[in-house]
Amino acid sequence: MAKPWKGMVEIHASKKTGNVFLAEGGADATLTANDADNILRLSMEAAEQYKMNFNRWSFYILHVNEALRASGEPITLKHVKAALAAGMKPRVVEKFKKPAIHLLPVDAEPKKRESNIIKIA
Repeated sequence: MAKPWKGMVEIHASKKTGNVFLAEGGADATLTANDADNILRLSMEAAEQYKMNFNRWSFYILHVNEALRASGEPITLKHVKAALAAGMKPRVVEKFKKPAIHLLPVDAEPKKRESNIIKIA
């Protein structure tokens, strides 16, 4: 599981790609990682208003992204609504040094990293 995002977040829509995506917020940004529900809601509103899809680098839905990657289809508003209806919750995480929303089951616990180092004394 990715590590939590600790900075500000901005939501953008690209006319060129037809995708809604997240970016690191500047000095005037108002959204933080604690606003995951609000970030997802605003992203969904933007996707609906501008008739856009969701960027796969900025949005991840467990098991959906893997299936869509194979077919080449984009993440649509329908996919996001289905994930929320299934009980998944948004989390803002760091992905390649940028903010991303991961939709995961509520009971999904972060995996603990196993160290290859054994402390002897």
